[in-house]
Amino acid sequence: MRRILIFSSLALFTIMVGCKAKKATIQSTEDMVEIKEPFDSKEFKTDDKNFRAVGVANSQDLSFCKTKSSTDAKAKLAATIETKIKMVNDKFASEYTAGKSQEYRDSFKGITREIVNQSLNEIHELGVKSFKAKDGTFTVYTAIEVNKDNIYKSIKNKISNDQKLRTDFEEERYKKTFDEEMNKFDNGN
Repeated sequence: MRRILIFSSLALFTIMVGCKAKKATIQSTEDMVEIKEPFDSKEFKTDDKNFRAVGVANSQDLSFCKTKSSTDAKAKLAATIETKIKMVNDKFASEYTAGKSQEYRDSFKGITREIVNQSLNEIHELGVKSFKAKDGTFTVYTAIEVNKDNIYKSIKNKISNDQKLRTDFEEERYKKTFDEEMNKFDNGN
């Protein structure tokens, strides 16, 4: 019994000391420098009118770096669009496709990737900024956008070509849901 009491006291002491050692230290901002990256302002963020993304890449080869930066921007844009379409479809399915929401989601899942791929063909480049470090390494930033109306038109066209989805699709309600989700970008969501 005495050994158990000593062991528990030792364990409790170790935990208390361990927790105390993990306290966060407050660092002064005097020791830090804020880094401002290109295309880091509001006009380069997704809003209720456009999906936007910024890609960045580093390389010894400027041409490869530009391609890699563009690819990174497109991947980020595709992920944002895909996530938003999924949110819209889930919300639409749960609100308007009574009793068939899972069936609707499953049907729509297949065309989401097609919509994203098609939208990447309609990208507008907002800008490219290239930098060269002293060691010869290049860093390239690429900002791109695609208009939300183009995305919506792609969705509408894909649905009109799919008999199963067309049956449950109510364009005005879907457009309303789509616009509500896009407006959340301006509200910081």
